[in-house]
Amino acid sequence: MNFVHLTSCALLFVIFSLFIFDSSLAQTDANQPVKSTQILQTQSTWNGADLSYSVSGEEEITALKIEFAPGAETAWHRHPVASLAYIISGELEVILKDSKESKIFRKGDAFSEVINTWHYGKNIGDEPVELIVFYVGEKGIQLTELLSEPEIK
Repeated sequence: MNFVHLTSCALLFVIFSLFIFDSSLAQTDANQPVKSTQILQTQSTWNGADLSYSVSGEEEITALKIEFAPGAETAWHRHPVASLAYIISGELEVILKDSKESKIFRKGDAFSEVINTWHYGKNIGDEPVELIVFYVGEKGIQLTELLSEPEIK
């Protein structure tokens, strides 16, 4: 990993920790006016694959808030860039297309999303799922690619 990638990752984690915080942070005492709690440090995606990506152009970081109504699900898709997610509310199941491996993420969970792996997500709970996703990519590169021929899940 070169200096540019390390810089991008460091910036992403700083933004991530400033963007996502517990409401108790605003109520800290005078002896501890700012509190930092690590929510994720990893060298692999949630399914154990190595983090590996390269950028040949200009780096770009994008943050999205994504919301799923109860029962809502995505189409099969993949991300050609590294991304980190934090679940604000609800229960999200993510299923991999080839292996059928799945994992359930709940409020407060942080994870590194799979890269270049077809998958979909589904709200399996009774309340909306809200998550923040930070994509470490390249200017002009699409963050999400949809499977051209939708398949039955």
